[in-house]
Amino acid sequence: MELARLLPDIKLSIVTSCPKIALETTKKHSHHVNIVGGTINSDNCAISGPQAISFIKEVNIDTAFLVPSGYFDYQGFTCGNYSECELKRAVIKKANKIVMLLGSYKLDKTLPFTFATLKDIDYLISDGKAESFKMDTVTKKKVTIIKV
Repeated sequence: MELARLLPDIKLSIVTSCPKIALETTKKHSHHVNIVGGTINSDNCAISGPQAISFIKEVNIDTAFLVPSGYFDYQGFTCGNYSECELKRAVIKKANKIVMLLGSYKLDKTLPFTFATLKDIDYLISDGKAESFKMDTVTKKKVTIIKV
């Protein structure tokens, strides 16, 4: 949501699975916003399911910004809903660049479904506690860490 608030008012084509993010991004008049269809998860207000995956298969994605529910070294980036996991995997397959947005409070937290590992992403944006990552692992995977 913070990224949606920070986007400049320039012409962007945005695809999201979150109605709250769609509404936030429409506050800037230059954005063209698409929201995927499917089933809404009442826990996090995200939309997923077969309809969402079908929609993503038809979209060309330059840069994908994804948010995991947790990260643990051996499990990777995880979430708690299987449909959301499958949607995130589909996005990763379609995107040219993957940016993972990860708050440090999600480090060493694992949920049932892994949708990505460090080798799947290009950039990791995290708060100042990102040094918790094993830097040698990140460097070997050629992931750029951006601390905010």
